[in-house]
Amino acid sequence: MTGTLVMRTLITALALLLLAALAGCDRKAGDAPAVAKPATARPADPSSSETSESMPKIATEIVSERPTESRIVVTATVHQDHHLLAQVVPRVPGRVLQVLVHVGDPVRRGQVLGILDSLDVGEARLTLRQARIQSDFAATEYQRVASLVEEEVVPRKELARAQAERDKARAAVGTANERLRMLGVNPDRTPADGNSASSFALIAPLSGVVLEKTAIVGEIAASDKSLFTVSDLSSIWVEGNLSDRELGLVRVGADAEIRVDAYPDDVFRGKVIYLAGTLDPTTRTVLARVEIANRDLRLKPQMFARMAIATGNSTPKLTVPASAVTLVQGEPTVFVVDGGGFNPRPVERGEAVGDRVVIRRGLAAGDRIAVSGVFELKAKLLKSQISDEH
Repeated sequence: MTGTLVMRTLITALALLLLAALAGCDRKAGDAPAVAKPATARPADPSSSETSESMPKIATEIVSERPTESRIVVTATVHQDHHLLAQVVPRVPGRVLQVLVHVGDPVRRGQVLGILDSLDVGEARLTLRQARIQSDFAATEYQRVASLVEEEVVPRKELARAQAERDKARAAVGTANERLRMLGVNPDRTPADGNSASSFALIAPLSGVVLEKTAIVGEIAASDKSLFTVSDLSSIWVEGNLSDRELGLVRVGADAEIRVDAYPDDVFRGKVIYLAGTLDPTTRTVLARVEIANRDLRLKPQMFARMAIATGNSTPKLTVPASAVTLVQGEPTVFVVDGGGFNPRPVERGEAVGDRVVIRRGLAAGDRIAVSGVFELKAKLLKSQISDEH
């Protein structure tokens, strides 16, 4: 009984201590809470401790006019280089047996694109086979007669006759070979399907990409119809139209820069290789062609592009680094140093000149702008605008 009484006394004491602790917590919770101050949007200040901790050091530049090579900018279209384009056409009519490639497939020079069957090819192969057999027989006969002449068994005139027959048979083999080559068939290549003498292969004449395929299995292919179009896209053409005034400022060999929407941050450089000799009577413009190296195959035929051609003339223009311009609410914007911070200012962009951009409106010479950390400034601006809305 005494042990039980001691245990109850300890439990009661612990309960009282727990109640006292909870009462203390309630009193702390009842204190007046601190009122949170609303956040305010402030300009990014590189000298403030907040900016230096949350943002990298921002490089700036004073805007000034710089000698800039004048450029003519026109819309253009990407085309395959016609010097690296091949239409694969059978030289004789034939039925399509197999189609081995499709549009977009890369192919190598000499690769089989399709297999056709032609009676003309079959007849030419049989003629070659007969000519070879006759040539082998004539060569053997010549050797036999030559040995008999040495033994004085037959007169020497028999040797001359055997030699003539041998040369005639060899000529027939050469003629049969040329006949097959004229039909577009390699006489040393075995029939395409392994057993039919009338089958032959259509071969890729160059390495590239299949741009078009009209071959259909079972169809009779005509000798004037292209079944495959193959193009080497490692070099492409970009073509645009110049007005009369622009034509006078452009020359063959001029540097050109190409930009496409698919790769907005990339510039493809080339040179003007062709200016048309006459004006288009409908548009009153002249075709200008620029050749571009395209080894990574990023530029595709029929892409729209912007073509900037250097004129060779230099004029002072207000330019800023391309990294200084960003889109804010859909408008090109730069961040201008204003007091202790950066304020966004909408601008009107002009043409790109290397890694710089011409500014037509919105800045003046002497303005100091941010040229690095622009993304962080934009994020801070948007954050402050969201805070103000709430």
